[in-house]
Amino acid sequence: LEDVSADWHRLWLDGPACKDVLGCQVPGEGVVEEDQGSILLASSRCGAVGCDVLVTTDEARAHWARLLEAGAQPIGWYALNMARIEAWAPLFMIDYDTSSLPHETGVIASHVAFDKGCYIGQEVVARMESRGKWGRSLVGLSLQDQRLPVAGAQVWATQGSPMDDPAGTVTSSCPSPMSGGQAIALAMV
Repeated sequence: LEDVSADWHRLWLDGPACKDVLGCQVPGEGVVEEDQGSILLASSRCGAVGCDVLVTTDEARAHWARLLEAGAQPIGWYALNMARIEAWAPLFMIDYDTSSLPHETGVIASHVAFDKGCYIGQEVVARMESRGKWGRSLVGLSLQDQRLPVAGAQVWATQGSPMDDPAGTVTSSCPSPMSGGQAIALAMV
């Protein structure tokens, strides 16, 4: 095996015009397709159809220019982050990491296939699935006003727990344009 991650670049396309910009069909859930030297992966980061386009690092700029010519509209991290938090779409290494079990992240349905072969950690995941219990969960929060908690801020239980017992941590937050600027967040509790 060889680590080739520095040789590849990932471009995200999200939204209903994705297939028009790509000029081909967006792959279905769990399907990987090749198109003109790139690898296409289905995604739904913002609650709509999307596609990750993997290209070699050498081809990234040229591919980016082709996507812009085809009608792609760059939106930047801030807008993408607001859209994904509104859609309750957690991101790996932001809202959960390698210490999180699939059930805790809310992405179990899209990231784990229970009908496939063996994998490391399968027993723990299968046990959690059959018992329906796990220690923590990634949840969406709708806050009372426009004050944004920062990532890492503690979430406190308001009922049945003393104030010195944090219930979890904020992983992402943003103002919600769809809710008049009200603060929303994702938190691991």
